Amino acid sequence: MDNPKLAWLRAHIGESTKKSPSPFAHWLDGIVETVEFGDLSIRYTVRPDMTNPHGSLHGGVIAGILDDVIGTCVASLGKDQPFVSLNLSVDFVQ
Repeated sequence: MDNPKLAWLRAHIGESTKKSPSPFAHWLDGIVETVEFGDLSIRYTVRPDMTNPHGSLHGGVIAGILDDVIGTCVASLGKDQPFVSLNLSVDFVQ
């Protein structure tokens, strides 16, 4: 049987992350594509307000997407205790 958080995420497949309890996920406005226990995918559309002066996806937004997807994936595990990211390191190579 699914845990309540996993069931909630599965019920929102195909929908915008604007239904998330996270205001940042609202701004990212991804589309939930797949959800499994500890595994999910979310599709994002790059908007002009997400880009750097060169028109590329801003590194801070990339890190934010990673953090949001990881947090959502952890939520799919159905743990009762709250969780936060303690450390996130992203290296950009050109």
